[in-house]
Amino acid sequence: MMKFLNPSLLYALFALAIPIIIHLFNFQRFKKVYFTQVRFLRNLQQQTRSHSRLKHLLVLTTRLLALAFLILAFAQPFIPEGDHPTDAGKKAISVYIDNSFSMDATNEEGRLLELAKMKAREVADAYAPTDIFQLITNDFLGKQQRLLSKEDFLEALGEVETSPDTRSISEVYKRQQDALSQHQGTRIAYILSDYQKSITDLDVISQDTTITLNLVAMHAEKASNVYIDSVWFENPVRMSDTPEQLTVRIKNASDEEHENIPVKLMINGHQKAMASIRTTPGSTQDVVLTYTTEESGIQYGEIALVDYPIVYDDHYFFAYSIADSLSILCINQNEESEAVNALFGDDAYVRLRNVSAGSIDFSAFSGQHMIVLNELTEIATGLQDELAKFVNEGGSLWVFPNALNEQEPINSLLSQLGTGLYTSLDTQRTKVSSFFKEHLLYEHIFEKVPENMDFPVTGKHYVMTSSQSTSEEVLLRLQDNHPFISRYKSGRGFVYTSAVPSNDKSFYPFGNHSLNVLTLYQAALHSQSANDLFTIIGADDAITLGKLYTGSEGVLTIKKLGSEGSFIPEQRSGGLKTILYTHGQVNEAGLYVLKAGSSDLLGLAFNYERKESETATYTAEDLKTITRKLGISSSSVMDGGISEFALAITRQAEGTRLWRICIWLALLMLATETAFIRLLK
Repeated sequence: MMKFLNPSLLYALFALAIPIIIHLFNFQRFKKVYFTQVRFLRNLQQQTRSHSRLKHLLVLTTRLLALAFLILAFAQPFIPEGDHPTDAGKKAISVYIDNSFSMDATNEEGRLLELAKMKAREVADAYAPTDIFQLITNDFLGKQQRLLSKEDFLEALGEVETSPDTRSISEVYKRQQDALSQHQGTRIAYILSDYQKSITDLDVISQDTTITLNLVAMHAEKASNVYIDSVWFENPVRMSDTPEQLTVRIKNASDEEHENIPVKLMINGHQKAMASIRTTPGSTQDVVLTYTTEESGIQYGEIALVDYPIVYDDHYFFAYSIADSLSILCINQNEESEAVNALFGDDAYVRLRNVSAGSIDFSAFSGQHMIVLNELTEIATGLQDELAKFVNEGGSLWVFPNALNEQEPINSLLSQLGTGLYTSLDTQRTKVSSFFKEHLLYEHIFEKVPENMDFPVTGKHYVMTSSQSTSEEVLLRLQDNHPFISRYKSGRGFVYTSAVPSNDKSFYPFGNHSLNVLTLYQAALHSQSANDLFTIIGADDAITLGKLYTGSEGVLTIKKLGSEGSFIPEQRSGGLKTILYTHGQVNEAGLYVLKAGSSDLLGLAFNYERKESETATYTAEDLKTITRKLGISSSSVMDGGISEFALAITRQAEGTRLWRICIWLALLMLATETAFIRLLK
């Protein structure tokens, strides 16, 4: 349906009445001439009148049409493109350019990112100099929420570079909605992207029908990609001189088979393992690399493979620490635990400290990996709160009940931690009948479990209520189905409960059986709270330290290995932990170090988001089908690769303009009028 930019000028069509009036009222006065013979004159007069009337009608018609077309030209008629509004007022246009790694791909015209920037310039050129613009990239910078003049927009466009950040289409559209809400007139949004399937979530966008949405699809030449998706250890405990098994997940995001791809593991700059893999189209493969580290301290790891042409995801970085020692604090009511002293007292790797329940330094809790409560009969409120805080922040707590059947203080603590509680004393002699051999604590301990395995025996034991928590794990179970040793997840830490005291011989000395001792030792080893192996750039902004940083060691800084620059992260402390925030200051994958003053405190690894590694994309036709199925109105899909892109943008911005046609028609009518006047004499 045709519309007008200046419809008020159509009132000028009333001026067409003026030539009509002039032609209808002929004010010419004729002079009478007397003539004797009028027969021939009468015939001539009739012919002249008919000829004059025809001439006047034709001239009148062409003159009216010329004036009408001239008025229409000034009213600027146009035919809108689809549902897109085209108003004469100032417009606000938001343009998003996907500057993720996938936009570094190329097609026959060049690099996608540069092509997208060129298309963005064409978008700006299609609008008036008085219109305002927003430029958004994956960086999501605060300054990108401002509406700019056309000149400033084009200047900002030249500064767009590749970013490691990845944004979903719904995130981008929400950002555009927020910025365009500042404008009351016509609002238009353009999204220029390769529309990878991993980030295109049009089904979750909350559409604003007052915003015209334009999806501009950029297409690259088809490229295969094999990449490292993630790495992890099955066993959470890291120790020197102990074989480590690192699992590397590799994905083939193509429809091609790849053979003899080398996968290399580097630890602290030295190659530790190597593998060669074969991947089938679309497959996911886990590769286990085994190695041994001889030294304690910070370990910097890197996994690398060789794959072209997409290379940014061929490296994966990780970092962890191997502790010099394991710190255990045993809080005793009276006598020290014979089992604890025998197990840890002479172990060079363990730093065991025994303290009385009446003389505890709570500040020492932050430096402990595990705390053992040995047969306590009283627990002060302050101690209970500190123990709960210790567990919630990632510490491990082992509880031996007292032999006096006075478990109310212990139960108060266990209730706060959300575990099972000690109830009655069962004096029936029994023995352990089974253990959770598949549990992480026993992994790689037993090559084969004997059928007639010797289990611990107890003269009596405490019965525990079942915990409402789904995290309860019974490690050793008695013949009467009561738990003998259980583990509970509480906060970020763990709580272990024993059904018997550690020393009382009427129950059965806890340390007299190897399975009990093994369970306690493995619990201590697994109490080392490990920091994350790596951080994903753009997805994770927080780094949690396993213990409270007091600040006495010096100012915390983050520095990339091999570089000179560093920055001070935001630091927040609470409970027994410290959280650091990078706020987007890390934008390059690699290995970093957290320094406290001049000392290396923690190894850090940052990796790029792997969403960009999935090369599958939606075409313009796919997007049209999706928007149609989802019922997304006030939208259009464009192919960013068409040569007539600028013309398509102009037509959408302005509609199909008809004023030039009106001018030519007006000139044609004037020429026709002149011809009629000359030819019809």
